[in-house]
Amino acid sequence: AITAGELCVPSQLRKMSQSRLFVARLPWSVGKDALKSYFQKFGEVTDAHVVMDRATGKSKGFGFVTFAQETAVEDVLKGSHSIEGRQLALNRAKDNDRPRSPRREQGGFSFGGDSGAPAQQ
Repeated sequence: AITAGELCVPSQLRKMSQSRLFVARLPWSVGKDALKSYFQKFGEVTDAHVVMDRATGKSKGFGFVTFAQETAVEDVLKGSHSIEGRQLALNRAKDNDRPRSPRREQGGFSFGGDSGAPAQQ
């Protein structure tokens, strides 16, 4: 069970988004461990996430890094960065950049055909 102390309130979410970094142009070979390792030199990394394609399981070439301190994001954004010779595109993450939970399969649409219900006359 979740206690009231474990729930995120808007001020906590705002602070969390201020310490999150959106990282684009990642080499496809870079996973979350390499991403975390690269950015740890700027401050404590509490989370690193590389977004993966559901169908192929391969990296989509972007991810997110969350730092313990907002100042680490500011320090990162002062310079240019590259991993494996590829220049990264970095921005402060927005609230709507949050990775989403995997969608549940809900089935498709039915167009025409027999729905199993008796025909009305």
